[in-house]
Amino acid sequence: MNIVIDHEIVEGYKNALLKAVDAFQKAQEKITALTKELDESQLMTTKEAQDYLKCSYDSLLYYRRFGLTPYKKGKDVWYTKAIINEWLSTGRVNRCK
Repeated sequence: MNIVIDHEIVEGYKNALLKAVDAFQKAQEKITALTKELDESQLMTTKEAQDYLKCSYDSLLYYRRFGLTPYKKGKDVWYTKAIINEWLSTGRVNRCK
C-alpha cells in the first residue's frame, strides 16, 4: 500500500496552524493586559489599601496629605491599585514596611 502525500496540502495546513497559534498568542496577550487593567481598577476599601501598602490606618491618612488621593462619596473612601502605584512612583513618601 502506497501513501501519497500532497505537500501543498501539508504546507496549507501548516500555515493555517501557524496563523491560528499566532492569533491565540495575541489573544492571550490581550487577555493578560485586560486582566491587569481590571485588577488595577478594582476599588479597594481603606483596609484593603492598608494591606496592599502594608501600613497602618494612620499612615494611610498621613499619605493622603502627601498626594495619595482616594475616591470619596460621603463617608465612603475607596482606593485603586492604579492610584496607589502612580502615587508610589512619584516617590513623595517611602512605602511602609
